[in-house]
Amino acid sequence: MNDGTQSRALPELPFIARKPLGLVPVSVMAAVITSAMNTLFRQPLEQGELSFLEQRVLNICVTDAELTFSLRLEQDELLATSAAKDADLIIEGTIYTFLLLATRREDADTLFFGRQLKTSGDTELGLHVKNFLDGLELETLPYHRTIDTIIRRSLAVADTVERFRSRLSNSRPPFD
Repeated sequence: MNDGTQSRALPELPFIARKPLGLVPVSVMAAVITSAMNTLFRQPLEQGELSFLEQRVLNICVTDAELTFSLRLEQDELLATSAAKDADLIIEGTIYTFLLLATRREDADTLFFGRQLKTSGDTELGLHVKNFLDGLELETLPYHRTIDTIIRRSLAVADTVERFRSRLSNSRPPFD
């Protein structure tokens, strides 16, 4: 019986692309993520729209990039750090999953029920995060056009790589 929650395989970051990410020191990665998040969400931060993160820790795990970091709100700014063991909420997915979310090609519910986006921990906090992201008007974010172009091109590359992989796996002769 198919209850609509069947998992489908999404593209993953090729191994060769994972290696360079693993060489970036956590402190550098955290500084870049902190800067990007505070720039991107400057207006919602100023308007208190992220206050639900006060005293909370959110771990984000990009599984195929082998990247996990924590986000917390401190003094009205987002702070990225290495993954916290005591996170209130953990959100997991591949780069492709997060690209689908960022471009709104798929919504969080579809990815969650398709088992492509996984969450664990505080359900209420998860709903706050989801509602915040759903309510974002992307065109009002700083550098929207540039970010949108980069994300859409990245998604197109991932789609092309996946089509190529699929063709290769379908054209391989069976082993004896």
